[in-house]
Amino acid sequence: THLPRPLESPPPRCSTRSGLLLQGGCVPVFVFDQGSRFPYDTVLDYCQLGVFVTPRRAETRLSEVLDALERLTPAQVEAKRVALRRARHRFVFRNDSSFAHPSAAEHTYEQVCAALRGPASTLKRAWRMDQCEV
Repeated sequence: THLPRPLESPPPRCSTRSGLLLQGGCVPVFVFDQGSRFPYDTVLDYCQLGVFVTPRRAETRLSEVLDALERLTPAQVEAKRVALRRARHRFVFRNDSSFAHPSAAEHTYEQVCAALRGPASTLKRAWRMDQCEV
């Protein structure tokens, strides 16, 4: 687990390694099992942000994965980059953030508060991992 750095550092900073990818505009390839959870996965559709590969497939059929990635059209890649730009603020800490102009801190508080006040059903993912596997 990666913890946020103190707010004394110069902004903006990313909260996680995923945040670094999102900030850089890279289309991430997530190698995760079906049961994995992601930051803000109840509000962000990670299928729009990147592509998924199971660990088994990454280990045993990497050439197929690379072929599938090469088949992504320029329009698909651009759509993911646009979605990444829209989601970026959820992964970056800024000293000047507020609930009116949120950064990662406010979005994290939002998730914690939702988890504390709502039933587990409100914590369902906004997407299904099997819909975005390559």
